[in-house]
Amino acid sequence: MIGEQSQISHYMASQTGGEYFSCSADGYAAALEKILMQLYFRYELGFVPPMIDGKRHKLRVELTKEAREKHKGVRLRVRREYIPVREEPEWER
Repeated sequence: MIGEQSQISHYMASQTGGEYFSCSADGYAAALEKILMQLYFRYELGFVPPMIDGKRHKLRVELTKEAREKHKGVRLRVRREYIPVREEPEWER
């Protein structure tokens, strides 16, 4: 059961552009340091979808050839798809 939970968490993280950490208590400080460094060096891109249709759409984000050559250590972590929805769900109004 514990292994399954870990696999599910890793899957969810990979599908949403995130990362899942698992460590023992003596590794908490190192894991937290890694998380904080990632937050510090993070950039976010945003866009306005052409229409709010509530349907699943593929998403592709990549560096240009010039950017890949200039920033060889950069690693992109992105969502593979998105579902455009209204800001507030109807049940919340």
